Amino acid sequence: MGQAGLGGPGEIVLYTITYNWNLLSGQIIPILGGTIPMSASMVVRNEPF
Repeated sequence: MGQAGLGGPGEIVLYTITYNWNLLSGQIIPILGGTIPMSASMVVRNEPF
């Protein structure tokens, strides 16, 4: 099970960022509620020291 935090040496860590993108197109705003939720994730292994 995962834990919140930076992780220890050699551990695998998942970083995720989320962002609500505001649309500027007039026709699409009412359909999607004005924003599109965007998300990106990256998995890395911490340095062993």
